[in-house]
Amino acid sequence: DNAAAAASESPPGLSEMFINSTDELRHRTINQAIPNTWNDRPPLFEINIPSRNRPYLWRKPKQEHVTEQEDPNLLKGMIRKGIPAPLRCAVWMSNIIQSSHPGQELSVSHEYRTLAKVQVVDGLYHSLWDNDGSGNNNSKHNNIHRSNSTTRVIHKQDVKRIDFGNPSIWEMLDEEQCPGRVVLERVLYALHHTVVGGVIDYAPLLPTLASVLLGFMSESYVFYACREMCFHSNWFFSTSRSEHVATQRAFLDVLQKLHPQTYKTMKEQEATTQFTRAIFQDFFYKHIPRMDGIPIDGHLFPRRKQSSISVWGSIGRSVWQRIQRTLHVRKL
Repeated sequence: DNAAAAASESPPGLSEMFINSTDELRHRTINQAIPNTWNDRPPLFEINIPSRNRPYLWRKPKQEHVTEQEDPNLLKGMIRKGIPAPLRCAVWMSNIIQSSHPGQELSVSHEYRTLAKVQVVDGLYHSLWDNDGSGNNNSKHNNIHRSNSTTRVIHKQDVKRIDFGNPSIWEMLDEEQCPGRVVLERVLYALHHTVVGGVIDYAPLLPTLASVLLGFMSESYVFYACREMCFHSNWFFSTSRSEHVATQRAFLDVLQKLHPQTYKTMKEQEATTQFTRAIFQDFFYKHIPRMDGIPIDGHLFPRRKQSSISVWGSIGRSVWQRIQRTLHVRKL
């Protein structure tokens, strides 16, 4: 009994604690208070599902050790209400890993929510940089999971702005005087230098996603998350001009079928191009201040690819009124 009591009073391990959100872009202080329906350690939330509702809310997971509280269907419902700010880093990262590796056990992606993966994520990123000015990385992280062992390390003096076909992101951040612009520069340059350089040169949504993630993740976590999205970009964003245009047209086709009156109004105001740019390039960044809304929560949720256009159809229609007000003010 004494041993059990001592074990219960021992501090939690790294795998039993979620990583906190932090704002590296604007240096805001994030309120770390967590709502009652969510937890600060696994499982992510504790909800007592009435037995009569379980057939509707819960499908038995493939892995027997995954509990009801970790079921993706329940997570989807919780995400629709919005992920609490202090848990966004943890949930976004695990959702990106789960989307990128759908055949992987859920327990592996869930581990990225916790402090257990901090050394791996930080080690990968730090191994890319010339930390001592010698041209070689001799830090303690240099043997941890390098993305490409033949890649030359990055000198910080060589960092320059990369926009991936979206220069407006830098114009907006410069106008706002965001203190973390240099962090975004490093992340995007590191992605271009080690992951996508020569492979992906046009991905206008990538800089916007990285800037949104920096509002709740550390620099190394944003790099790791974007790295996974780049390796599995078909789940997250277009990686060529032709794919970008095709995605916009497909979205408008779906919007016309689901919400014909909204589409008609957009055509009358000649705003279809601006509207699709707001989604597939700016990610509503200019219409939802500081991303206080939840479109990215749904975008990073693991799902079938064919459903993504429909998801944007429902989200986009709710934001259309914001864009209409913007257009009206500009015309005046």
